[in-house]
Amino acid sequence: MKRTLLVTIILFFVYPVIVLGRVTPTSFFTNQFSTFLTKRFPSSYKVVGKVSERHGSRLVFPKGNHELRRGDELLALKYEKNVPLYLLHQASVIRIEAIMGNKILAQEMAVIERPAKVGDPIVIPSSPVVYLYTNIKRKEVFKPYTQLIKMLLAKNFEVVELGKPELKPKTDRYGILIKLEGESGYLALRVQSIYSGDTLYFDSTSYAGPIATAAPSGVTIVLPDWSSLRIARYAQTFASQEAIGTTPKPLPEPGKQTTPKATKSFLRVGEIPETNQYRLNEKFKRMVIAEIDGDRKPDFVFLNDDFLEVYNFENGVFQKTRRYELSGGPYVALHLHAMDITGDGQDELFLTLGRQIMLDDYHDTILRSMILTFKNGAFEVLDEDLPYYLRVIEDRQGNLVALAQNKGNKSLYDGDIIRIKWNNALGKIIETGEYAPAHDVYSIYQFNLIPDDIDRIVILEPTNDLQVYYTPTEEPEVISDKNFGFYDEIPFLISPREEKFIGGFNKKLSETAYAPRRFVLKREYDDQMFLIRKGRTRVSVSTSLGNVLKTSQGEDSLVAVKWLKGQILETWQSESLSKDIIDFGFVKIGQEDKIVLLVRDKQGYAIEIIK
Repeated sequence: MKRTLLVTIILFFVYPVIVLGRVTPTSFFTNQFSTFLTKRFPSSYKVVGKVSERHGSRLVFPKGNHELRRGDELLALKYEKNVPLYLLHQASVIRIEAIMGNKILAQEMAVIERPAKVGDPIVIPSSPVVYLYTNIKRKEVFKPYTQLIKMLLAKNFEVVELGKPELKPKTDRYGILIKLEGESGYLALRVQSIYSGDTLYFDSTSYAGPIATAAPSGVTIVLPDWSSLRIARYAQTFASQEAIGTTPKPLPEPGKQTTPKATKSFLRVGEIPETNQYRLNEKFKRMVIAEIDGDRKPDFVFLNDDFLEVYNFENGVFQKTRRYELSGGPYVALHLHAMDITGDGQDELFLTLGRQIMLDDYHDTILRSMILTFKNGAFEVLDEDLPYYLRVIEDRQGNLVALAQNKGNKSLYDGDIIRIKWNNALGKIIETGEYAPAHDVYSIYQFNLIPDDIDRIVILEPTNDLQVYYTPTEEPEVISDKNFGFYDEIPFLISPREEKFIGGFNKKLSETAYAPRRFVLKREYDDQMFLIRKGRTRVSVSTSLGNVLKTSQGEDSLVAVKWLKGQILETWQSESLSKDIIDFGFVKIGQEDKIVLLVRDKQGYAIEIIK
């Protein structure tokens, strides 16, 4: 009896040692991770639903019985009739954004073969491509690393080992990034999405063995620019099928007449519009079309540094009707907008004006903007000496909104973009706080809202590209595949951001900035956004007499773009002109919608009315 008890006691103390000898910290580490992979990536696809709705890059599918969470990454498969699930191609990668009752809202993160469509199966991905990175030297003989690879291969994962922290993924199927990193005394294991950058799994453990590293832990691996890859994929998919203006038209049947479908839109790319040109006697910088005097007829308003002029257009005749001199100048005319801010049924004019000053031995431009109203046959100042840039935009509902933003002492734009309104009791313009849809947007003239997507805005970048931003995270998503050229039509001086010397004791007194081009959302025209593409460039030519002539080459055009199917599509383009397009506006003449261009050529300034 005593001998049996002694054996039992010995086994009690020895057995845990034997077990613990097999279950090392690193094997426990790997076992935990293996459990995660099995749950996250099953051996075959598991269908969780089908796409029921799609708008832009967002889609909806019904909530089934599977346990899904916000942030989970799933796959949309390219549905094909009579093709089994396991043979379907991967269409795109999506991420769950919200679970709303019996519906799940997801965001398309990356296009693999084509964007997801209604009816496509949504599945939990299986067997992703694994991109494996470690900062451990001699990884081939480092047991935790070799254990990890063996476990991944046993689960039939395709493993791509990264020799350095650079990721060039396969774009034809789903993948994940795994990082095994170590420093003296510990190991850390992380799984990261290569589409969103999110951490999907993390664990760490102590490690008593020696660790030699080739790089410090925590190295950031630059993820692919899925925005540009998405554009390329969309372009391949939709360029010849669904992009507006490029769908081939079927030939009419013999003897059958076809009638064009009446739509409220503009001409398609490549069509040559009829133009009517009217010469202007002054050099104008800005124009706007408004209704300022209550006669329900469009007024063509033009602005330069010294005055504002109004024209009307009746019976094919374009003529000047009134003029308003700007007192207190000289000014630089930066922008001109219009809306009825007082609610009297007539538009007020928003003039953004700059005045050059000398400030601490530097040249600068301060803002002295004003708002004009038309009463009793003459212009009156509604408010003046406003220290703002002024702009009028269309919001997502198609309503006009008046905005303002300050200029910094050594920066072009400073502070929040605010909304302004007219206070009749005080008889002046008042600030009503930050305009929330433009939160953290750098420039008041830089953005437009996307009408049917409250989480995204379009930004005209300083690089002259358009980019769509996802506002909850302020992350860029998609960039335009075409550049819109440098708009240098309206220069003004600003103080240098840093003190600079240009030789000896001579300071650089100023820098040249340029007022941005007009960037307009028109809900009335199928939610398109319009802006000038500058193809014209200035060229200085030295003649044999030593003179320097400023000439231009290239062509300008007006273009429209739209956020459609998760990309920035160019939906319309005017005739390309060997003239500088300076500004533009929209007008209805009779029953026809027209675009009016303010242009400059060798003969001077003119407007061209495009049918």
